Amino acid sequence: MKESFGAATNIYLFMVFFIIYVCFFAIALNFAKTYRVKNYVIDVLEQGRYSGGPVARNAYVSNHLTEYFKSVPYSGYDDYARKYCQGKSNCETYGGAVILKPSSTDNYYRVIVFFKIEFPFLNIDQFYVPISGETITVN
Repeated sequence: MKESFGAATNIYLFMVFFIIYVCFFAIALNFAKTYRVKNYVIDVLEQGRYSGGPVARNAYVSNHLTEYFKSVPYSGYDDYARKYCQGKSNCETYGGAVILKPSSTDNYYRVIVFFKIEFPFLNIDQFYVPISGETITVN
């Protein structure tokens, strides 16, 4: 009886660590996907060389971002991005928040994408982690 109790305990320990490993791996993959999305948005904004104003006015940037988000399996959490942009000037939602930061010398964009984490089996509500980056200055 003692050996069967030890074997069952080993199996439970293995299952717990396996679940922790799978959760960590899934979070790491989604985090990497979120960084890839942020970097793509920054690249498109820099390649478009758009020098101010809403992103929707630049056909190159708007078309590339729209087509990209149709093809990639990333929801962008637009509802959360819209809540983030609400009440902020120069803020748009393209898979995240795209904010124009005007200055007296140069303009640049700040891109914030959101990474959603939720653990329904642990009864933990979802929360969002913002991941941000900035473009080079666009005159």
